[in-house]
Amino acid sequence: MRKCPHCGEPVESGQETCFACGQSIRARTRRARSPVNALLFVAAGAIIALALTSLIVARTGTARKNAAEARKREQARVQDSVRQANRAREDSASSIANTSKEISGLNAEINREEQRFKTSYASVTEGRPSPEQVRQAGAAQSEVTRLRQLVQALGATIRESERRQIRAEIKAAQDRLRDVISDLGSAPRQKSRARGEGKPEDKPRGKESTGKPPSGRRPHQKDGK
Repeated sequence: MRKCPHCGEPVESGQETCFACGQSIRARTRRARSPVNALLFVAAGAIIALALTSLIVARTGTARKNAAEARKREQARVQDSVRQANRAREDSASSIANTSKEISGLNAEINREEQRFKTSYASVTEGRPSPEQVRQAGAAQSEVTRLRQLVQALGATIRESERRQIRAEIKAAQDRLRDVISDLGSAPRQKSRARGEGKPEDKPRGKESTGKPPSGRRPHQKDGK
């Protein structure tokens, strides 16, 4: 049998009011159930707090993992930069050596072409160059000077694109110099005078021969006369 929650008197099933104290049995019963609901809230709060803690821990672990991976990537990047710097230093040293060898070869080739022109010029002109040959000599000297300037610029240039352009200009100047040397033999030569030929004004001046003996002299007489 149920009892009144207020006074403890027995009450019948379905009875809503206690006949002894007059209190509502249903209202008291509802108030007695409220602590159970509070426990549920506490449990739910604990679960939520636990979930938040787990989430924070997970995020912290993820952040630490990401930080470790970031450090590894940074170390790899630094190591790669060091390798590239060493490779660039080696390539630069090799490039300098190759450039020095190339410059020496070009200078030697220019010297050979210049000496070839001088030899041909001396052989063809024989000390009496024509105006056209003098002009060709000037053109050849200009090309030699230009070649030396281009070779010097090639040694001082770092960018490969500019070096290719300078090499093309060197090739063109070499071709022009060779053309001048080839044309030297076909240039008009200075006309040479025949031996014994002198200028008209250089001939000895005197009286023209008249067939008469010089004054003061007599012609030879025949024997017996």
